[in-house]
Order: sequence, then structure tokens, then C-alpha cells
Amino acid sequence: MTTSQRHIDVRREGDVLCVRLMDKQLDDETIRAMADEVESAVECEDTKKLVLRLGEINCLYSVLIAKLIKLRRLMSQRGGAFKICDVTPEVMDVFVSCQLQNYFDIVSDVSEAITSFKRTAKTSVPPT
Repeated sequence: MTTSQRHIDVRREGDVLCVRLMDKQLDDETIRAMADEVESAVECEDTKKLVLRLGEINCLYSVLIAKLIKLRRLMSQRGGAFKICDVTPEVMDVFVSCQLQNYFDIVSDVSEAITSFKRTAKTSVPPT
């Protein structure tokens, strides 16, 4: 199943919801709209396993970091797991600079994320 919204592309891989951020140019309004669409997709699909593909985003704004933290918390409250993939080197540098590389479960791509969900028997996110 694949659905597109204005700012995200949503695809289901078994019990994993894979969301790709489609916007390259980000401002506060776009980030908020993307986050709302992701949260809505999580609720509508009633998923406990979420992969967020950052793709071509090459700058990590504080608003986006806050939305990622909120999304991680949402998945934790649902008893689920949240992984981020397709992270550019520039964005990874920001995660490291902010000491968030261990807070978020960051993997290289969607395939690795799906495989890691299958490997882990317990898929809950540690509480925040």
C-alpha cells in the first residue's frame, strides 16, 4: 500500500510504516505540516513500527529536531519503535553535534530498518 499526502509519501511494508519526507526546502510551516501528516499517518495506519526517511534533507533545523523528538515520544507511548534512515552526512553531523545520534535509532536505509525490526523481539522505544 502506498499513499501520498502533500509533504510525505507513505508506504506499508508488512507491519512497518515507511514514511518519506518529500520536501527539500524546509521552513517552519512546512516542517509543522510534514509532522502533522506523519502523526496522522501513524494514527490512521495504527502502526507500532515507523521508519522515517529523511532523504535529501541536508539541514536539520531546531523545529525539525523538536518534531522528531515528539514523534519518537508518540511511538514510545504507543508501545512502538521509530527508526530514521536515509540521513545525509550533513544531517548526521547535526545529530552528532547535538548528541542525538544515540537518542534516535538511525540506520542506513529502509531495508536495514525493516530487517532490524524483524531481528528485535522487543520493539518498544525506551521512555523519554
